[in-house]
Amino acid sequence: MLDSANDGYRQCRNCRTMIEMKTKRHECNPCRYERAKRNRKCDCGGPISMRSTTCAKCFHHRPAPLELLEHQRGWIAGLCEGEGTFTFRENRPIIRLQMTDEDTIRRLSSWTGIGNIGRHLPRNIKHKTSWHWSVCTKDHWEWLVTQISPLLGERRRAAISTGWLISGRSFTSLPKVRALEPKETLPWVAGLLEGEGTIYISPRKDVSVEMTSTDRDILERMLAITGMGRIYDRPIRDPRWRPTSTWRITRISDVKTLLPTIRPFLMDRRGKAADHAMSILAGRTGRK
Repeated sequence: MLDSANDGYRQCRNCRTMIEMKTKRHECNPCRYERAKRNRKCDCGGPISMRSTTCAKCFHHRPAPLELLEHQRGWIAGLCEGEGTFTFRENRPIIRLQMTDEDTIRRLSSWTGIGNIGRHLPRNIKHKTSWHWSVCTKDHWEWLVTQISPLLGERRRAAISTGWLISGRSFTSLPKVRALEPKETLPWVAGLLEGEGTIYISPRKDVSVEMTSTDRDILERMLAITGMGRIYDRPIRDPRWRPTSTWRITRISDVKTLLPTIRPFLMDRRGKAADHAMSILAGRTGRK
């Protein structure tokens, strides 16, 4: 029996510290984490923490970047345009992507050969576990910027320009904007839809492909490349928000043309949505 001063508490069965009796746990948080760490190992066999996917030795290892093929460069540029964050930490430029699709993050790491992968555990059980890929090393950041910056939009280019100057490079040495090469076009569209797009199937089995963004220049580029859909300006419900626009394809013939062409570049979740949409539209013609 616990005395009256300790009502509502119990002892941790490992370290004997007092913990609240809000749950049926018999261990304090430090002991729980220590027990979980013992059961988690890196691919090299080293110990890893709760929120990491690699040990400290592998995390600080700096491999040489891999040479990107044209379709890989286009897909990475599209994904970074839609889902990437170009930020700074202690005057160091960083590129970071965070998604709930682990296979997408793994593809980024395997194609580039750089960056660190981490897992973010949600506090709310209703939320999904997310994965992030970040490039923090200066040499790797500069290499990736030279690969994808010519294909990015105005806002991303502005953020990269600031990081380029902070890293001590001349602004004139930043690669110039250029048009997408033929082999980069479809992967760029797929990567952008992977990050920002939606393949929507209504209760009436109407299929549409759409993407909403605050960067209208990116939507206009998407419209020019595909030659499909329309751009709609969304109403601003709060003056503090930036104006947003939506690019949407609803015509059946256009959806049936677009999805098969970008399907080889889509990952598991988007790919299954595209397959389901194409199975619904099989045999259907017309506008809707």
